[in-house]
Amino acid sequence: MPRLKHPYERTRVALELDQANIVDQDARYNTNLNTIMAEHEAGIPPRVTSREPLYGDASAHTTLQDSLNLAIAVNDHFDSLPAKIRQAADNNAVTFWEMMGTEEGCSHLQDLGLEIGDEDPEPQASPPPEPTQAPEPPAQAAPVEDGE
Repeated sequence: MPRLKHPYERTRVALELDQANIVDQDARYNTNLNTIMAEHEAGIPPRVTSREPLYGDASAHTTLQDSLNLAIAVNDHFDSLPAKIRQAADNNAVTFWEMMGTEEGCSHLQDLGLEIGDEDPEPQASPPPEPTQAPEPPAQAAPVEDGE
């Protein structure tokens, strides 16, 4: 009679690796804490990238919710277009907006019947709210001295 296997029983299998060592040893010296501290004590500057740092103003960026609302509005606008225009853009809103950015693409879409006006066809995200001033803290009253 065959033996029933218990749910917690498992067949153990040995894993044999073809390589002697599968860990990359190239960074062993540079990541050793003792080596890093010894270089620091000796006055050797740390290794840093030679790339120029990139700085930018991120205050003009919108929130994630505004970006998602913009993407939904763009897709809704694209879905409202006639089928032959959507098909010319491979049913992809990004491809459609890329076509709208070129003269050749605009002329092709106009040939299909899309009316292109002078105004900007892209929906705009709502502008970020204006920063507000923090309220002034209330003036503190002068300490009252006990008069004896």
